[in-house]
Amino acid sequence: MKQAFSIRFSEALALYLSVLGCAGGEPSDEVAAALPGGGAPNQEAPALSSMPGVPAASASPAQPPPCSGANCVCPQGQSSCLGSLLGANSDSATCVSLGSDAANCGGCGVICALGQVCNAGVCSAACGVGLTQCDTACADTRTDAQNCGGCGLACGAGQCVNGACPPGKACALKKEVVAPGLADFETYVAGAAPETFGFSFNAAPGTPLAVYAGPYQYSDGTGAQALAMVPGNMSNYAASISNTGASVWGGGLGFWMGCIDASSYDGIAFSIRGQVPGGSVTLSTPTESTSAPAVDDPNAGGTCLAGCVAPTAPVPVTAEWQRVVLPWSAFAPGTADQATLPVSGDGITGLSFAVALEWAEVPGAAGTYGPVSAPYELAVDDIAFFRTTELCAAGQVVCDSGCVDLVSSNDHCGACGNACTGGSTCAGERGCACPDGLTFCGGSCVDVATDTSHCGACGNFCAIGAACNAGQCSGDAGTTSNRCGQPTRRLGNPFGCEFGWGANPDFAPQPFVTFATKWVGYEPDPARCDGCTWLSSFNGTDVIPTYIAYFTAFRANTDAGLGDCNLDFDGNNLCTGGAQFIRSNRARLISIYASYARGSYAIHPNGPVLWIIEPDFIQYTGGTNALSMQELGQFASDIMCAIKSNMPNAVIALNHSTWTRDAELRSYWQNMPLDLIDMVHVTSMANVPGGYFNDYDAIGRDDGTFRFLSQLTGKPLLADTSFGITTQEDSWSTGNAATLNARIAEGVVGALIYPTPNAYEQRINGLRPQLGSTCE
Repeated sequence: MKQAFSIRFSEALALYLSVLGCAGGEPSDEVAAALPGGGAPNQEAPALSSMPGVPAASASPAQPPPCSGANCVCPQGQSSCLGSLLGANSDSATCVSLGSDAANCGGCGVICALGQVCNAGVCSAACGVGLTQCDTACADTRTDAQNCGGCGLACGAGQCVNGACPPGKACALKKEVVAPGLADFETYVAGAAPETFGFSFNAAPGTPLAVYAGPYQYSDGTGAQALAMVPGNMSNYAASISNTGASVWGGGLGFWMGCIDASSYDGIAFSIRGQVPGGSVTLSTPTESTSAPAVDDPNAGGTCLAGCVAPTAPVPVTAEWQRVVLPWSAFAPGTADQATLPVSGDGITGLSFAVALEWAEVPGAAGTYGPVSAPYELAVDDIAFFRTTELCAAGQVVCDSGCVDLVSSNDHCGACGNACTGGSTCAGERGCACPDGLTFCGGSCVDVATDTSHCGACGNFCAIGAACNAGQCSGDAGTTSNRCGQPTRRLGNPFGCEFGWGANPDFAPQPFVTFATKWVGYEPDPARCDGCTWLSSFNGTDVIPTYIAYFTAFRANTDAGLGDCNLDFDGNNLCTGGAQFIRSNRARLISIYASYARGSYAIHPNGPVLWIIEPDFIQYTGGTNALSMQELGQFASDIMCAIKSNMPNAVIALNHSTWTRDAELRSYWQNMPLDLIDMVHVTSMANVPGGYFNDYDAIGRDDGTFRFLSQLTGKPLLADTSFGITTQEDSWSTGNAATLNARIAEGVVGALIYPTPNAYEQRINGLRPQLGSTCE
């Protein structure tokens, strides 16, 4: 059982920096008194000379104090030797230090030769001017990285300048873990504040391998935070954090510690429970290589100077205690100074369990996301390092906190996390395999002779309404284009022959709608794909996922501060600066589209995914330094090729802005890649007499009607009520069947209603039986 001791947190950190391996030097008397046993009744505090990081004692005085009789009692650290310094027989005894006395070096009467000195009980050559005896060698403490400023004070960075280690000193006194137990908190003193509780692990307090540590909590500063000790996992105590209502980003529970080498172990294990947003936390293991140098101590901290990211691993959390076993391979590698650093268990300087709030679309602000305020509570207990051979049978490895056989496990076939799905099973070295006659495509075992999502080969998607016979698309096979340098198929209307009803849900799609939309491209990190996560909610449903892809406009706003033309009136918006932004960032914008499509296809390879491309796309051809229609058409072509080449089940709907007219309208569509476009998207109303788009700027225009646009482009039309300040009143689900059938006859095949009105399901269910086919 480990001994308990209590220190103030500031003292604990001082102890951490001065004793535990990130800084050399002798601890202060105050910190020494705070060590285990320091000041405790009937308990002797460990001598400073026995603590890690403290230099060896200086040599004994030249004339040790005499004592009479062979049985005299010498001071602590000295021994009684008979005879004089010349070795003559004498009945008088002398108290000497066998570690430093040249006449009694390592034992009474062992005399060092002339020119030698006694150091640590061993005779060795005397050091010259400017050198210091360290163990059995002479060292220049001004330049020796292993004895920088004093014996035994090593510079982890490998350099010593004028007796000091440079900033970014690595773990000078890194300790090797030899005992798996890290913290069970059983030594916590009931009633003591958790911030004052420290503990040692790996070895008894005061011994060379002891590492001192302590818990702490951190938060976003909102709500009411508390660090406490609570009932543990079948034990007295566990470390816990709680917050009554964080609202900015969250918080976490951490454990500071000395720098340790646990590379002889295969990973870390702990018990955890709680109630946290999203049901998971992130465990990070900062190391000397991924931590930045300490600002206030040139001898402390890590070695990373830029791009310092600690290794991390996701950890599920439930209301009941569960044991989590994480091999080092479960951690995402850390990064430092532009390099990726694999996880080995070496150089760990602490642990951090981070709680993050969930984010959701802000009500009334489409495309804007923010954290959702929430309370949380988290407890951690019984932290230990583990070896796989001590947990699992021969041939097994640790995956998901359990021992598995990678040769036969359907959940972990060949590697942790590689689950066999869609009817496949683990077939040894072959990995996941399908039954005879079936092919593994898009996460499922399919018959490529008949499957319309994978007709003849994985990813060969037949057009909407087509059949797959003997591996060939038949019937309405769609049109294949070679514009993208490889064959891509125009799939057509994804709603079939029934009028499609859509919504823009906050979370999972409502099952009664035909399609559901999500704005994408707003992500601050271009590599992030929130839409990919959203797509997973459509598995097992008939609802068609639909992206409103606004990548160019969102990126222009994030990178250059360019707002929408109808919202940003400071003279620097998408109409004035958007064209030049596209010219300067064209390749990057196309690559973002390609990456997003590739990630989306990996999540949703079966069934169509509709993309509504860049609302108000024509805005870049107006204003200062505008794009020509030819430039805009080529940009549209490259966007669509990036999508279709990486996502063969993509359906493309290009936006039509209703304010365009006459020559501008015709020029726009003449330059668009119609062989890649499946639908036309238009913001409009259903009930304007004559089939006009709206009742204020289209009346009297021959080119302002659904029929004109459908005949001009040859495409089915997808209507919507728009978003934001231009949102039209819903005239689609509130209209009568006669009005909607007129729009269907003019080419409209579906409508997106935003915001979702009350009784929306009842309205469209009442209209559906009365509406004609969109295929006639």
